[in-house]
Amino acid sequence: MFFRTENFYVLDHSSPFWVREPAIYKVIGNISVVSLFPSMIYATWATVQRLLDYLRIKSLRPRIKGIGIATVHFGVIFILFGAVISSNFTQSIEGGSIPLASKGEIVSLGQSGYGAKIINFSTRSLGEAAPAAGIRISEIYGNPENYINNNVKVTGKIVDFVNVQTPPSYTTYMKIDDGTGSLWVATQANEPLNIQNGLELTAEGFMMTNFRSNSTGTTYDLIIFTTPDAITEAATSGNYNVQSVQLEIYKGNSRIGSGTAEYLDSKTGSGTFPLVDSSITGTDVYVIFQGLSSGSVPLTLKIIPGVNFAWLGIILFAIGIILIMAVRSK
Repeated sequence: MFFRTENFYVLDHSSPFWVREPAIYKVIGNISVVSLFPSMIYATWATVQRLLDYLRIKSLRPRIKGIGIATVHFGVIFILFGAVISSNFTQSIEGGSIPLASKGEIVSLGQSGYGAKIINFSTRSLGEAAPAAGIRISEIYGNPENYINNNVKVTGKIVDFVNVQTPPSYTTYMKIDDGTGSLWVATQANEPLNIQNGLELTAEGFMMTNFRSNSTGTTYDLIIFTTPDAITEAATSGNYNVQSVQLEIYKGNSRIGSGTAEYLDSKTGSGTFPLVDSSITGTDVYVIFQGLSSGSVPLTLKIIPGVNFAWLGIILFAIGIILIMAVRSK
């Protein structure tokens, strides 16, 4: 029953540890995964026959004990089946990147046949921000004559923004809110700035009044003009900044998973909360988001089949043990 397949072995032959394994491990490792299925089929058939024998027992306690033993064996079979399937047939697509500009569109992940759609993207801070590094916006509006035609520094969240192409550069207008009021900030760069609503920024620049923008068709009663170098991410009190991306995953045109993946970042480290979507078919969709990069969402996608079989096996194993112990306790 040791059928050969080209790639699927019990142990990974491409692993650098393979060459250092003892001889007995290499013998086991050369067994094809396919060879495990006949033995599982035989074990299942034998367990079913044994269960039928237990059901014919007239005495209640031996019958319950027998059912428990059979259930334990079914659990082991399902656990092994799920483990073999999920460990050997998992598909991994790395290096996928979805531009934020393609939000709402299905973007193919290489030649894998899988695609992803960005439903929403947002950022937030875990915990309260540190004290503002600039002037309160309410104070500026309360005494504008003290700040017009002077350098002003403000800190707050981006609640609105627009990028306008003004050849040969781009002008970005950002509306910053510090909780006491909101104020527009404008800057120019050779390419659109990579910003999102909810981002906490500090901006410092020259304040003007009643500025008319021909590109946006808006007159700003107060506006700060600054440079990209004078715009920095606001410091927080040692907490994490969180980037969240809501995704749908597709195989062809069929949706196979959805959910939210998150990336956490701070001065002390970073981490991820992957998207995990389990289906009734036993296949898990697993997506890792590694943080926004150059206006794109980098993703690692894993399709893991057979996971539900392993969980079903664990449940059956537990039920079987309970039945056996319940009879013994009497």
